[in-house]
Amino acid sequence: MQNLTLAKKLMVMLLLPVMVLLGYALTKAYTAFSLRQDTSQLQELSQLTVHASNFVHNTQSERGATAIYLSSKGTKYASELKAQRLKTDEKRTVLLTFLKEFDVEDISSDLDSNLQKAIATVNKLDSSRSAIDSLEMSLSDALKYYSGNNTAWLGIASMMSTISTNAELAVMSTAYVNYLQNKERAGIERAVLAGTFTRDSFGTSFNKFLSLVSAQENYTNVFL
Repeated sequence: MQNLTLAKKLMVMLLLPVMVLLGYALTKAYTAFSLRQDTSQLQELSQLTVHASNFVHNTQSERGATAIYLSSKGTKYASELKAQRLKTDEKRTVLLTFLKEFDVEDISSDLDSNLQKAIATVNKLDSSRSAIDSLEMSLSDALKYYSGNNTAWLGIASMMSTISTNAELAVMSTAYVNYLQNKERAGIERAVLAGTFTRDSFGTSFNKFLSLVSAQENYTNVFL
């Protein structure tokens, strides 16, 4: 009986290190699998973000040109605005073409919802341009449309930091998003100042200008 008890103890002593090593190996394997899955999803989302940010970069420039056009009642920057719209359209086509092959359900239901909202803003681009050309849209409404469009697409980029469970990837994603947000505030500032220089007056835009400068400083600090 004592020999049997001793044998059980010896067996436990022999198996315990094996069980610990097996548990460690399974934990490492799961961590590696999760990291690989996170990385794969982030890679897909980062590709979408690159296309989206390229599109936003051009709508930012189009917003600035639109501000000059509307502030001058259509007497200035008409040809420059038309040329910028062609560049915007090129990036819009690339973005929408990419989305046809993008499997959003593989990543997040929240991403799907936000993506649909962003696409809805793009679908209003042509009608907004027509209203701008005919001077039927005010400057404030035009800036609101372009800024709303950019906010929607930059919101897609901000989801990168919430998807990854890897701390380093999350930090890098957050830094990138803050850089994009800083760039957007710089674009709005450009549009505000474009209208200011065209009118030769700040009007009611001075406080807006100051808040944009402050926001850029905050986003830069977070990015750094």
